[in-house]
Amino acid sequence: PTRQVGPHFIPHISSGINRRKPSTPPSQVSMKNLTPPPPNLMQVIFNLCRSNSWRAVEAYVISNPMITITPMIMVNNISTTILHQSITSKGDTKARASAIKTLLRVSPESAAIKNGYGSLPLHVVTQRNIKMDASTKEAVICDLIRIYPEALITEGGVGRRTPLHIAFTDYISPYLART
Repeated sequence: PTRQVGPHFIPHISSGINRRKPSTPPSQVSMKNLTPPPPNLMQVIFNLCRSNSWRAVEAYVISNPMITITPMIMVNNISTTILHQSITSKGDTKARASAIKTLLRVSPESAAIKNGYGSLPLHVVTQRNIKMDASTKEAVICDLIRIYPEALITEGGVGRRTPLHIAFTDYISPYLART
């Protein structure tokens, strides 16, 4: 069952992922009573992401959803999130897709968090160099759009492009073009 996060999220029955009502910015209010994870735990989580231990990551996320919205610092001193890492990893696609579903179900707010480059998860997944098969990539893109539709027109990243622009210049599938 999906968890409803505050009054601005409504369940999306077909995918089991929460969907946000348009024009309402994602909020972290629903997590205000949770304890932020300590930096050393976030380093453990980052290492689990890098080693493609997605089941362990999912277990940590379920135990403390704040982990999904807490930044992690990469070796290059740029901030990232678990969602960004699950998208950019080169590991097992099915395990990553499962982790992404869990992250979005437990914390739909994570879809609205930018990394240190200013990119939302939707910016990252629409790029052509992501190591994901087309059907998984399309499903992730659709889930992110259902949760945070404004992301499509949010500028971000080094080039200040929108995910919509990236999708049509870097990657487009016949399925996404129809939806």
